[in-house]
Amino acid sequence: MLDRPDLSLLHGECDGQTVSRVVEEIATSNASLDIVAMMTIVKRVLPFFPSLNPNSRNHLTKMVSHSFPFLCQIVSFVRAMPGDQQEARIYKEVLLEVLQNENWLLNYIKQCKTKLERGNLKSVIFGSKLFNVLAPDINMLAYLELLKTQWSVVFDRPFLVSSGYSDLLTSMLVLHSTLSPDVIFGQLVLTDDHHFECFKLIVSGAKLFDQRRLINFLLSYLQMHTNLKNYHNALAVLEKLPLHKSVDLEMILHLNSLILQELLLRLPPHENPGLVLELTRKFADAQEEDEKICQLLVIMLKHKMNSVEKGDLSRDPSFLDAVTKRLSSEDAALRERTMYVAKLVSDGELKYESDFVIVIPDLNLAPAHKIDYDALKEGEAAVVRQPLSLSHDVVRLTLSDDAEPVVFLKDLIKKYESNDKKQRVPLLQLTVKLLRQKKNFPLEVGYYSTTLLPQLATLNNAQEESQFEHWRINALVSLIVVTPEAVRTLQRILFTSELSLQQRMSLLSGLGLAARELRGEDNGSLVVKPEYDFPTRRLPWDKPTQNAIERKSEPGSALSQTVWRSKKLDKEAGPSNINTNRFKKHAQTFFYPLAQGWFRGIQLGTYDKLFKTHYLKTLTIIYDCSYPHAEYEQMTEAMLQVTKQALEQGITP
Repeated sequence: MLDRPDLSLLHGECDGQTVSRVVEEIATSNASLDIVAMMTIVKRVLPFFPSLNPNSRNHLTKMVSHSFPFLCQIVSFVRAMPGDQQEARIYKEVLLEVLQNENWLLNYIKQCKTKLERGNLKSVIFGSKLFNVLAPDINMLAYLELLKTQWSVVFDRPFLVSSGYSDLLTSMLVLHSTLSPDVIFGQLVLTDDHHFECFKLIVSGAKLFDQRRLINFLLSYLQMHTNLKNYHNALAVLEKLPLHKSVDLEMILHLNSLILQELLLRLPPHENPGLVLELTRKFADAQEEDEKICQLLVIMLKHKMNSVEKGDLSRDPSFLDAVTKRLSSEDAALRERTMYVAKLVSDGELKYESDFVIVIPDLNLAPAHKIDYDALKEGEAAVVRQPLSLSHDVVRLTLSDDAEPVVFLKDLIKKYESNDKKQRVPLLQLTVKLLRQKKNFPLEVGYYSTTLLPQLATLNNAQEESQFEHWRINALVSLIVVTPEAVRTLQRILFTSELSLQQRMSLLSGLGLAARELRGEDNGSLVVKPEYDFPTRRLPWDKPTQNAIERKSEPGSALSQTVWRSKKLDKEAGPSNINTNRFKKHAQTFFYPLAQGWFRGIQLGTYDKLFKTHYLKTLTIIYDCSYPHAEYEQMTEAMLQVTKQALEQGITP
């Protein structure tokens, strides 16, 4: 029986020498501490932490690092303290020193054996409890890197890896869906064979739900770092994982990297009939993702399906009905895609003269080789900074070059999350610069948009800076113009977040101005649009594939022929038309959620009429930008209903 140290000495008046003696007794006794003893130490010992000798401090941090309940007591105690209480900083100092102990996570995992204990471990360490206690003394990226160091210790003991680890690793990835994958995959899993093998063990032992989430996070990371130079390494990573259970067509469609999509489709585990059936159904619908659907079909037809399977598909009634339906469309590009797919299905038996081609990567999948992990970090391109000089007459928005240089969006997000009290206008200006520089990298911007948009939308003008709202709007416009799909995130923030009136007005202004710019309209001095010329040519896989349709009439013939010409042929003729309509593809996504939001009802009390007037103006701008569109008549009907309701409320557009 171990002798328990006498903690009664800590009650009443005691000095630092007494505290150090008690700590030494606790450390040498090796007796387990109950909750009462832990709370006695928390209340009576830890406040002396800064003045204790190094040996006593080390004993205390070791105690906490070896006892998860002890850590929980400290976290709960600090959370209950007033935020401005000076003692809170001492407890945070203790926690930070504990986090730097190399084995605490491994110790906690060993201790937490029941489902309830594992759930508590998730919520404290991989949820937000511990981080919220430490913030703003530590930012999210630094916290994740501390967790990564702990995972590295766990990975060094692969015999301990079991199904429970997948739940914890998934929780860390969910903790910050943008930064966590960079830390976990970029700095740990994809650094050497040992760490990747440990990750394989975790994925293989995971429940199906966790397995899907882990692989989905990995794919999201890989699509940012896979290109035509290093795809063999991405393939070597993927073929070692159990993708046949966890990857389906919806997950593949969600990716924005055609290279990664082709790798997934061509991996052996995928069965052709099921995938082709799903693709055929989507092919028949001919919706917004039609171009992507057709590319995936072409990959299957060229690289996965044999002649017998193609013959079966060519006689399938659902496929034939889909072709008939699509050929009756007024969209010339859709008809061309239909005929190209039909020619491949018929193995060339269908005669149709056209130069139109659906381009796919056509990857050369060599046999598996040793993974070059460094090559998988090359996908993210650095942005070349260029001097900028702009002047604007109306609102006089000018960009300053005095700000600290930032070339990666993850570093920009880190600045937003730093919680410092510096002026925010320079940061917003930096955001506009960086996003405009990234205009040809929509994958990267889209990847970080889910984290950056909430930061922009909820930012407060605490320093009462002039032109703050102008720059917030410019940052929102810059982001949406690069990746229009992010408008869904912005709309969700508008309708579901607790925002001030000014924040809501700025979000609406950003939506309207972004719609105009995508439509090819000039926003004048309201929007800063710096242009950057890269000193080197774009890589082939980064070049947007843009084609134009021309109608040529042969002399003496009433028929016209569709000829596809690359816009690169026109580069000698001068700059491309600035009025290119990029908004048409996204018109529905911009218009309908706002219209539905109006129909659901808006109530802002005293400011109701002011906000609704601005809301109606924004919706009118988006409606005007939507012409021409296949659903313009339906939009017109909805707009008429909105206008009618507005007039009944005394609001004029």
